[in-house]
Amino acid sequence: MPYRDLREFINKLEAEGELQRVKAEVDWKYEMGCIARRAKDLGAPCPFFEKIKDYPPGFRLLAVPFGPTKPVPHGRLNLALELPKDTPANETIEELLERTKEPIKPILLSTAPCKKNVLKGKDVDVFKFPVPWIHGKDGGRYLGTWHAAIIKDPDTGWVNWAIYRIMAHDEKNLGLLLYPSGQHGGRIFFSKYEARGETMPIALAFGVDPAINISCFTSFPAGVSEVDMAGALRKAPVELVKCETVDLEVPASAEIIIEGEIHPHDKRIEGPFGEYTGYVGGGHISTPVIHVKCITYRDDPILTMSNLSRYETATCFAISTSAISLRLLREAGIPVRGVYMYGVELMVVSVPKYVNAQKVAYILWGSASRTGGQQIWIVEDDIDPANIEEVMWAFSTRLNPAKGIQVMPGPFFNGLTPWNGPEERRTRQASVVYFDARFPDEWPQEYIEEHAFPITFKTGWSPEISERVLKRWNEYGYK
Repeated sequence: MPYRDLREFINKLEAEGELQRVKAEVDWKYEMGCIARRAKDLGAPCPFFEKIKDYPPGFRLLAVPFGPTKPVPHGRLNLALELPKDTPANETIEELLERTKEPIKPILLSTAPCKKNVLKGKDVDVFKFPVPWIHGKDGGRYLGTWHAAIIKDPDTGWVNWAIYRIMAHDEKNLGLLLYPSGQHGGRIFFSKYEARGETMPIALAFGVDPAINISCFTSFPAGVSEVDMAGALRKAPVELVKCETVDLEVPASAEIIIEGEIHPHDKRIEGPFGEYTGYVGGGHISTPVIHVKCITYRDDPILTMSNLSRYETATCFAISTSAISLRLLREAGIPVRGVYMYGVELMVVSVPKYVNAQKVAYILWGSASRTGGQQIWIVEDDIDPANIEEVMWAFSTRLNPAKGIQVMPGPFFNGLTPWNGPEERRTRQASVVYFDARFPDEWPQEYIEEHAFPITFKTGWSPEISERVLKRWNEYGYK
């Protein structure tokens, strides 16, 4: 059965040993963020802060719910999908791919628990909730790091659900970073409203069913409904409810809903912030301002917080982005073994030697989702792309520096990527590269047998010998 809300997911995390209830009082300024980062570094259970300085009992915060686990780093994402915690990455990717083949439309309810408490007008105050100041170098308190931002295209009516960082300027105004823009989403929607001199409505949902979080950080193509895909991921419709003051619908099971509007050409300085790259990103940026009109929330509300870093990228975005990339390649007829995203801008693709490397790269870079990142590493199909040891072995032994590296200039700028320097930021142009770490398909087999035949447990001995060793493994004294 799918999780009805975040609270059911919290119960599951606790049952699986992946949740730590922090009952000691902690400070919303720096301390919660630092605790969450330490938990992630250790692969420890995610902290659930139940007593926060300056806040009454019942106002709680769940941090890094998709942080790394053992034995596989994406174990909590597996639990969110109701899979065994130790499901390998490639199996999780295939499961995501299979589920998203059949989107499921949401259903609309007349009321919901998130409507229990309603604040409007002078009563609006986002600091009613324990908004954290996460990192020491952040420009302020960040309300939005793990949520669903809901915006509608004024032309098509398509509603996009995504995660954008959101800074609290004060109790009634929020800074929304709509950058980088990609090829669709909030930045393009807002530019349409702004060009017409119109106000853009927006809704923010915090503390949602984990399937919604997965859908929000997955790069689906333009026009694809994230709420439909969340239904596909949870194998049941997402329940929605209408907002109080804007023409949008939000998750009925959410802990907190914030409704607002963005006025044309109304901007304030936001940032910097410790970003998903593992670096401070974006600097001080002039960003659109959300004027909060209404807040609704459940009794004893739970705010959610990420602590963006290389770890979270590896566990969350890697799996979802890999699934989208795998679909793109398969739909193009590429016989791909698998794909896996590392870090921020590095995609590893495993394909046979005869597949054209440039074609693979162009499919990923040219897609509406632009899933390939600025670096694509192409390895042979005997390499598991999710196994970093295998990938690095292939790179160190099969990449010909003179023939296997192709750099291409282009409009692939991402202002949050650290390697983009002052010139790239001025021109908003950046290069991409693919590395072909495969032996040439035209090499004769006899040459490969003598000079380039991989020796592994499977290939270095006869099946009789390897099976005997496996059978006697415990007898040798191993476990």
